[in-house]
Amino acid sequence: MRYLINSDHVELVLKSSEPLKLLNKNDFTISTTFKPHDNTGFMKCNEIQFKNQPFGAVYSLPNSRMQFKDRNAIVLKLKNESLYRQGTFSEDLPGFLETFNLSAEAIRELHIALDSPGIISAHENLFNKKQLTRKRHVKINTYSDDKTKVLNGITLGSKKSDKHISIYNKTNELLISDKNYIVNYWQKNGLHPEVEQIDRLELRLRRPELIGLEKELQKLEDPNYLASILKSKSEKYLTFINKENKKEYSVLDWSQFEITFLKKEKRIQFHKPTQSIKICIKTLCLEHLKSNNPMTALVAKRLVEKYNLQDWFISKQSRWEKENPVFKNQVRL
Repeated sequence: MRYLINSDHVELVLKSSEPLKLLNKNDFTISTTFKPHDNTGFMKCNEIQFKNQPFGAVYSLPNSRMQFKDRNAIVLKLKNESLYRQGTFSEDLPGFLETFNLSAEAIRELHIALDSPGIISAHENLFNKKQLTRKRHVKINTYSDDKTKVLNGITLGSKKSDKHISIYNKTNELLISDKNYIVNYWQKNGLHPEVEQIDRLELRLRRPELIGLEKELQKLEDPNYLASILKSKSEKYLTFINKENKKEYSVLDWSQFEITFLKKEKRIQFHKPTQSIKICIKTLCLEHLKSNNPMTALVAKRLVEKYNLQDWFISKQSRWEKENPVFKNQVRL
C-alpha cells in the first residue's frame, strides 16, 4: 500500500511585539487590507504572496465573537497550494515571521491528510465484521452518492469537537475543487488517479489538541513527524479488536511511514503575467490550430510554464471555444 501524508490546512496564531505593519518587503507582496468573507470572526485581512506565488492570508482585529482575549491577535492561514510546495515551513514561513517581526504563539488548526487507494474499503471491511469492535466508540456519519449509492465518505467523531477524522473520495472532490497541484503531487509520488480512486483520510485538529507543536513548525513538512501525530491522535479511532481473542486490526499499516520521502513542487521565481502575455498565449494557440505549426504550440507551452498559468490555460478552453469554433479541437500543451 502506498501512502502519501502531508499538512493540508494550517492556521497559526501569531504575536507581534509592535503594531502590525504589512508592507511589500523581501519578496513578500501584501494585498490591500479588506474585510474577509471566508472568516467573519476578523475585521481585516491581507493576502500574502511570496515571489509571486500564493503564501497565506493574515487576519487581524478579531471581533467579539472570537475567542481571543487580545484584540491585537493575528492569525496566519497558509494557502493550501503552498503546503504542497517545497520549503514552506523550513524557509518561507521563518522568512515571513522574521521579516515582519512576528512569532508563532500557537497552532490554531491543523489538518493532516493521508492519501491512498482503498482507505474507505479498508475501513468498511473492518467495520462490517461482527466479531470486531472499534477500540474507541465514536460518532459516525456516512455519505453516499445519491445515484449510485456508493459510499463516498465517513466522518469519525463530531465536527464540532477539537478532533475528528474525515475519510472520503478525494478523486471526486478534486473534480470540483480543481486543485491540479495535488494531482501533480500524487503523480510525482506514485499515486495514479487516472487509473484508480484515491481516498483521503484527514485528521482535523484544533488548538487544544495542538499545544506545544508550535515549537516545531519546520517538522510539519516531515512525513514521519506528521505520521506520529496522526497515529497518536487517531489510532484508537482506526483500530478494531476481535471480541474473542483480542487481536487488533488497523485501517492503516503504520510501518509504511518509516521510509517515506515525498517529492514536492519546488518554489520557482517567476514574473507576474500581464494581460498581454495571456493574449499572446491565446493568439499562439489559435495560430497552431489554424496552421498546425508545432512551433507556435511550443512557444505557448513555454510561456504557460514560465508564468505558471497552467490552471488559467485549462479554465479558458471552454470560453475560447464559444468565441471561436476552431478551439473545439482544444490545444494540448
